[in-house]
Amino acid sequence: MIKFFRKIRQNLLSEGKTGKYFKYAIGEIVLVVIGILIALQINNWNIKVKERNAERLNLIALKEEFKENKKELNNVIALNAQIITGTKKVIQTFKVSTLDTISERTIAINISGALAREINFVQSSGVLSEMLSSGELKLIQNIELKHHLAGFGSWIERNEQQENEVNQFRKDITTQILKSGSFKKIITELGSPDFNWETSLDSVNNKSLFNSIKLLNHLIVFKSASEMTTRQIYEPLSKEVDAILKLINSELKK
Repeated sequence: MIKFFRKIRQNLLSEGKTGKYFKYAIGEIVLVVIGILIALQINNWNIKVKERNAERLNLIALKEEFKENKKELNNVIALNAQIITGTKKVIQTFKVSTLDTISERTIAINISGALAREINFVQSSGVLSEMLSSGELKLIQNIELKHHLAGFGSWIERNEQQENEVNQFRKDITTQILKSGSFKKIITELGSPDFNWETSLDSVNNKSLFNSIKLLNHLIVFKSASEMTTRQIYEPLSKEVDAILKLINSELKK
C-alpha cells in the first residue's frame, strides 16, 4: 500500500503536477493521522473494556467476601449477646437473696456463659487487601463505593482495639477466679468427668468468690465494655458492611 501511494506521488512529480502532488501529500498525511487516531481510539476502547471486565470480576469477589463478613459479624454479635447475658447472671449472684439459694452448678453454668469464649470478629479480607496492594481499587468507578472500601480498614482497626480491651477485662476476671475459686469444681459441675475425683481442696466453695468487691468491679467493667462493643463497634460496622453490599449490588445491576 505504501509503495502504491509512493508511485502515485512519483508520477505526479514526473508529470510536473506539483500542485496536485502537494495536495495529494497533504491528503495522505491527513489519512495517516486519522488512521492513527482511530487506532488509538480502538486501543483505548479495548483498555476500557478490559478495565470494566476486571471491575466486574472484582465486584463479584467483593460481594462474596462482604457477605461472609456479614455472616461472621452476625455470629460474633450473637456470641457477645450471650456473654453479656451470662455476665449479668454472674453479677446478680452477688445479691444476698441469690447467693443464699444458688447452687454450685448454676454458678458454674453462669460463669461458663460469661467467660467460656472470647469475642473475635475474623474478617475476610483477601480480595480487598489484594485490590488495595495492587492498585486495582482505582478500577471501581463508583466514588462512594471506592470511599467505603478504602476506609474499611480503619473500621477493622477500631474493632480489634476494642476487642482486645474487652478480652483483657475477661482475663482479669479469669485471673481473679483462679486466685480465689475452684475451676475444678466449675468443670465438674458442667459435666466433665476429667476432674471428677476427690482432693483435699474440694471444700473450696465458689460461693466465696462473691464476697470480693474486686471481682464485682471486674464483672461490671467487662459487662459495660461488652455492651459498648456491640453498640459502638459491631452495630455500626454491620451497617457499613450493608452499605458496601448495597453499592456493590447496585453496580452489578448496571
